[in-house]
Amino acid sequence: MLRMPNILLTLFILLVASTNSFAATIGALVDGQIVLLQVKEGDQVKKGQPLLEIDSRAIRAHIAQLKAKLHFAELELKDAKTDFDAEKALFDQTTTAKRRFDAAILVKDRASAKVDVLRNELNEAQSKLDYYVIVSPIDGVVRKLWVALGDTVFHENQKMIELEAK
Repeated sequence: MLRMPNILLTLFILLVASTNSFAATIGALVDGQIVLLQVKEGDQVKKGQPLLEIDSRAIRAHIAQLKAKLHFAELELKDAKTDFDAEKALFDQTTTAKRRFDAAILVKDRASAKVDVLRNELNEAQSKLDYYVIVSPIDGVVRKLWVALGDTVFHENQKMIELEAK
């Protein structure tokens, strides 16, 4: 009779453990070739551990282009501000036409808008860079790999890895 509660307790713990267990299927948010696969089926993984990496050379090149364009646009804005300041000084002294002053404002505003657009594009591209390294969202075990080193991920959320929480 004393053993009965221990058996029931053990069954209850196993039941709770099995109902709390869940799987996480991991996909990618970007396209590209898998260039690094750091796990195999049966491996234990920790939350935040890198599992695989997708080739990020294209996005890195795009980021470099955006940085160069942004630098050039910032130089254009600096030049436009210099012209605007000169035209404003002349306009204030009534030695230049309103049309020239308005044109200087327009050039400065366009240059400023171009800088803002490029900054936003750069921020967006840099935020996507994190999507190229796939990390584990949970502590668990790799149950299934649907991809191998060298495979290409073609569409968003293509199944790549299934993890079982531990």
